[in-house]
Amino acid sequence: MAIRKEIQEVAAKQFVAFREEILKSLKEIKETEDCSNKQLKELKEKQENTVRQVKEINKMAQDLKIELEKLKKTQMEEIVERKNLGKKTGTTEVSITNRLQEMEERISGVEGAMEEIDVSVKENVKSKKFLTKTIQEIQDNLKRQNLRIIGIEEKEDSLLQGPENIFNKTIEENFPKLKESPIRIQETYRTPNKLDQKRKSSQHIIIKTISIQNKEKILKAEREKGQVTYNGKPIRITPDFSTETMKARRAWTDNMQALREHRCQPRLLYPAKLSVLRDGENKIFNDKNKFQQYLHTNPALQKTLEGKIQPKKTSYFQENTGNN
Repeated sequence: MAIRKEIQEVAAKQFVAFREEILKSLKEIKETEDCSNKQLKELKEKQENTVRQVKEINKMAQDLKIELEKLKKTQMEEIVERKNLGKKTGTTEVSITNRLQEMEERISGVEGAMEEIDVSVKENVKSKKFLTKTIQEIQDNLKRQNLRIIGIEEKEDSLLQGPENIFNKTIEENFPKLKESPIRIQETYRTPNKLDQKRKSSQHIIIKTISIQNKEKILKAEREKGQVTYNGKPIRITPDFSTETMKARRAWTDNMQALREHRCQPRLLYPAKLSVLRDGENKIFNDKNKFQQYLHTNPALQKTLEGKIQPKKTSYFQENTGNN
């Protein structure tokens, strides 16, 4: 009895210590998230201001361009009038000369202002790209421990009293071995499909695990199983990323299919890098521009992917002022 009581006391102490460790970890994670969310909010405000400034500057540039065209047209009319008058009288009218000089000064001033605007636009565009990239990195970092479950109808929430029980049932149905060492989660909730808001589909379930290791454990089990189901119906479990990163990952889809056919063993690395194995050499590409540069050195591979890497054309204004 004494030994049994001692074992129970040790177990109780271990449980308390483990519980305190978990609570401490959760507190640290929460503090980090609060700090990141505050930073994210500030960056988004800066990004919105930058976009607004670029739009205003572009409008000023358009107005100045119209004014410049009017001035040049008036200048040409004055020059023609001056020439015609000179032919008739054999002299040059001083008032016309003065008007032309004034016109040239105004044109020079407008052209100078347009040069300054061009520099300002370039600086703002550079700032916007930096802010967009920073926001994307922070969002992805906040979502690093998250999973996204796609394809489960929202009516299941009321049947099982919330997304957390849906997650537990999914684990039990597909990965029974993982129940031996329970996956600890911080939070579960539904979120809209931001990539295709017009599409009528169930909201995705976001699972915020307590660690990246827990998330990777589930993703590994999902890859090994092949097809994950809920009540026998196919669903998907994926990592959770920012909207921009999800778009970047989706942009590789057609290329990856063609690369598989070419036996290049493509893989998507975190967050949206393409890995290609060719002739025993592993190549990693951060974006499509780098990938296209690589294709120029591989005509055979370029021919295979022909028509599948057409870049989307955007106007200068759309590129520099589009929402993110």
